[in-house]
Amino acid sequence: MRVGVIGVGSIARKAYLPVLATMPGVTPVLVTRNPRTLAEVGDALRTPDRHTSLADALDAGLDAALVHTPSPTHPEIAGTLLRAGVPVLVDKPLATDAGSARALADLAAATGVSMTVGFNRRHAPAYAELAGWADRDVVVLHKHRAHPLGPARDMVFDDFIHVVDTVRFLVPSSLADLTVSVRTTDDGACRRVAVQFTGEGRLAVGVMSWTAGMAHELLDVVGDGRRRQVTDLADVVDLVGEERLVRRDGWAPATRLRGFEAMCESFLGAVREGRRLDVSDALVTHDVCERVVEAATVAATGY
Repeated sequence: MRVGVIGVGSIARKAYLPVLATMPGVTPVLVTRNPRTLAEVGDALRTPDRHTSLADALDAGLDAALVHTPSPTHPEIAGTLLRAGVPVLVDKPLATDAGSARALADLAAATGVSMTVGFNRRHAPAYAELAGWADRDVVVLHKHRAHPLGPARDMVFDDFIHVVDTVRFLVPSSLADLTVSVRTTDDGACRRVAVQFTGEGRLAVGVMSWTAGMAHELLDVVGDGRRRQVTDLADVVDLVGEERLVRRDGWAPATRLRGFEAMCESFLGAVREGRRLDVSDALVTHDVCERVVEAATVAATGY
């Protein structure tokens, strides 16, 4: 199976290419406009299939593709792949606004071609296990960074979108009672955002700050007579009568702990079987992000 990797920046090199390189029957096809980067990455991975344009890669033949280019380019590149009949996994987000994301989903439906979004946390083993807790009642996700502040649209669609999608995954909801809290700076930069809603009797809270001093992620889930905290998708603390720490497997690669292995296997498995993946649920996450951006705009401008 020839799998195009469109864009070979940091996330492709750290999270996706190491997975593809070890999958039986998969041939990574590298695509980037930068010849120097193409040579460096291709030589490091001993990957001979390299192209400086998507058109050339399509002419050479692709069975599937992963898109890791800058977010504003996702609709154009994913749209080209869909029109060519190539199933595509788009690194989050589909687009930097909900309307463009929906238009891309409509194109996937019209062409009948599979498309999915790289929400790796749905596949992270520690998070997926908690999705199986039938008694989960309270789900709180903190994901914080020490990061320069910027416009809400950039911060929300490129970063906070993971928080939104993960709490939606763990607490399915109609979002009828969704509330959004935003704090911006005097010049309109996004400082902190949060969402809260209920679903099936459960409470979900997701919060992110970019002034936290360091990158840190903590998922806290309360059930009936038990509680579990997962730090940075790996270290687990169970709180049942006493505190018990279960540290990550020191031999497990980060790509497995963070869900990239299982996500790639799921996507490429569907391609092999001819199953079309439906991206409609991911659109709800983008719609929530649009509401967060709107709230940030009101907070910054007063209207």
